[in-house]
Amino acid sequence: MNLQRITRIAVLAAMAYVLMLIEINLPFFPIYLKYDVSEVPGLIAAFTMGPVAGILVETIKDLLKLVINPGAGGVIGMVANFVAGASLVGFAGLARKLLGNDRNMAKDLFALAVGTMTMTAIMLLVNGFVLFPIYFGMPVAVGWQSAVAISTPFNLVKGVLSSAAAALLYRPLENVLRGGRLAPTGYRG
Repeated sequence: MNLQRITRIAVLAAMAYVLMLIEINLPFFPIYLKYDVSEVPGLIAAFTMGPVAGILVETIKDLLKLVINPGAGGVIGMVANFVAGASLVGFAGLARKLLGNDRNMAKDLFALAVGTMTMTAIMLLVNGFVLFPIYFGMPVAVGWQSAVAISTPFNLVKGVLSSAAAALLYRPLENVLRGGRLAPTGYRG
């Protein structure tokens, strides 16, 4: 990796950390589930520099949070946040890379949908079989039911909101992240 690439990843990770501090309670979800837009810089990194760059942004963001202020969830909360963010960003970035790097909004949206659906499926398994039983001390059957009823809808909403924000910001910021100027969207049909 060259210095410019490392710098871009570091700047996006710092932005992701700051965005992670702004948490929103979404209606209809338990108070412990908070939404933040911190995956957006990771998605932008994954689309402009590849899925590994996006996962690095997520890794640095969560390590910063863990070291500076882990919050009520502690290590388990950070693991959950990392798994969710890395799966969203990694699979969306991989799908976009496999679709080619042309300026096509349909391909961007498809890749974001792949990331959202993959994150939701992975988090269903992780929450149901690992995190809910460990963090809340639930039997696996109850953890699974809670994951289906609570975390799955939340992760879908989280993925859609973060994907929508990334879709709006990605193309205008793409040139800046590649060393150029801020540009209009430039999408082709």
